[in-house]
Amino acid sequence: NIIENINRAASAIDGGPSQPMTRAALQVLKKEYADKETNALRKVFNKKKNSMLKELSDAGIEILEPKGTFYLWGNISKLPSPINKAERFFFEALKHKVMTVPGYYFDVQTNSKKKSDFTDWIRFSYGPDEKNMIAGLSRLTKMIDSFRKKKV
Repeated sequence: NIIENINRAASAIDGGPSQPMTRAALQVLKKEYADKETNALRKVFNKKKNSMLKELSDAGIEILEPKGTFYLWGNISKLPSPINKAERFFFEALKHKVMTVPGYYFDVQTNSKKKSDFTDWIRFSYGPDEKNMIAGLSRLTKMIDSFRKKKV
């Protein structure tokens, strides 16, 4: 009896959206609404992408022109040592409360003895909220500048 009642409750909870929610979803899928939302999203992400491109380029990171998604790939080899290598850059950025991803995490190789070709690359995301992204870029710039001052 208990199992049957639990099954009924689970079925009611997990049985799909209600009729009002289904009708609302149909409105969202209309072409004019979907196009409006998609264009608004593109505008927001394009602004964040351009902002990140400028900040990282100004900091001395060579950026590959993005072709999609919300990631930028940056070559850090011209930054001061030791942050010119992905692993060290990653850990230093964490100290400054910024999350980046070393490029070699994406290096799928069959020969694990070969050194990765992506040790000089970092993946940056412009997916976060713009305010958080700008704050992170500011902290990264300060981090890079601090290593330039150490070098002098």
